[in-house]
Amino acid sequence: MPQGFTGVRLSSGRFAAWFRAIAAATPWYVPALLAPGGALLLSLLLEPLIEPDFSPLFLGAIALCTWRWGLRAGVLSTVVSVPSLLFMFLPPHYTMTLLSWSALLRVLSFLATALLIVWLVKNFSDAQGRLTRSLEATQAREELFRIALRKSPVVVFHQNADLRYLWVYNPFPEHGSISLLDKLDTDLFPPGEAAQLTQLKRAVLASGKGARQEVTLTSQGQPRIMDLILEPFRNAAGGVVGILGTAVDVTDRKRNEERLAYSRQQLRDLAARLHAMREKERALTSREVHDIAQLLAALELHLSVMSAGISEGADSATVAARLKAVSELLASTIESSARISTELRPGLLDNLGLAMATHWFAQEFASRTGMEVNLEAMEEASLDPDVATAVFRIFQDILDNVERHAHAAKVRIGLWRDGADLVLEVRDDGRGITAEELADPKSLGLLALREMALSFGGKIDVRGVPGEGTRVTLRIPEHAVMPQSRQ
Repeated sequence: MPQGFTGVRLSSGRFAAWFRAIAAATPWYVPALLAPGGALLLSLLLEPLIEPDFSPLFLGAIALCTWRWGLRAGVLSTVVSVPSLLFMFLPPHYTMTLLSWSALLRVLSFLATALLIVWLVKNFSDAQGRLTRSLEATQAREELFRIALRKSPVVVFHQNADLRYLWVYNPFPEHGSISLLDKLDTDLFPPGEAAQLTQLKRAVLASGKGARQEVTLTSQGQPRIMDLILEPFRNAAGGVVGILGTAVDVTDRKRNEERLAYSRQQLRDLAARLHAMREKERALTSREVHDIAQLLAALELHLSVMSAGISEGADSATVAARLKAVSELLASTIESSARISTELRPGLLDNLGLAMATHWFAQEFASRTGMEVNLEAMEEASLDPDVATAVFRIFQDILDNVERHAHAAKVRIGLWRDGADLVLEVRDDGRGITAEELADPKSLGLLALREMALSFGGKIDVRGVPGEGTRVTLRIPEHAVMPQSRQ
């Protein structure tokens, strides 16, 4: 654009702004009085040059007042313009004689024309104002629409009867750099997905009824699960001429639902496993108690026989043999009772603490399995009794897993302070747990260990190297308490 034209346009823009500012600050009656005077002055200046019919100048002044200052200003400027026409521009000029019929008709024609112009300009101004307000309201609604959808997962689109996109708002991020105008679904999505979309949309066009369906859409390798809502778009005659639709990204919601269902299934499986373990422990305890009952029955029999022998005068050797058998039965009963008590809850845990109880159980494990067990940095720590019990049970389960699954020859056990936390670590030289086993939803033993650790705010980390072994680390926070203790 030429530089001079740009300067003219800028100057006219400044003038328009200056004029609007002055007009807004001026009372309506001032221009209504001054505009006819300006038209009169201009008429006097132009009279020697042109035919003395200057009513268009006054009509222009009236139209200007009406357009800018309203109906009152237009009517007032019309009234003020009439004397100029009466006394100065209608024959005989510049006299106060009575008007002829032709002059009177000209005045009436001027008044009618002026009032018609006032009415037209007023209606035009009102219509322009309504249009401006409607446009501003539409723009405001569009801006609110943009703000509402800017950070939302909702895609809004419009397609014609050929299923070509007319506009798309809030498209996929990977579509933001390309124009979607006039494109088909086959241009944007894989063939199978595009065929499913086309079939669904064609059904809406044919039936004239909306549809809703969850579909999977892949764009540039990014799969999304979309809640697709389609509605027929109709013209003024009611005919279906396109599709108006929304698509909500529900991928995260679906994944969360799957995680929740998976978590619930794990909890059900874990509850069943805990129930089975509890029943197994009860059966074992029942057998142990039954063995004690048998020992007590044998003891009662020996005492009865010995009592009868003493009554019948049995010799001392026979009585001594009976007493020795009774003593052996008592020793076996005491040993079984102590074993059951220790298995239910080691006395060392209450009397000497977690480190000593861990040391004792590690030695029991070594003697039972034949594995080489090395104890490292067994530091004692003051823990809540319930937490200490939970940590000890976790330790028992870890060694039980080593015995059943690791195929190890050596086990290293450590218990030490790491800052404010207490760390229990068990390492073996077995086959090493795999990533698949760690991720297996059927690994309820690991899940039970993690849940037990989480109950007091702890954390278990399990790492395995195939052929080199597995390391299980339990971290117990300072001042850890069980949930019932918090309550």
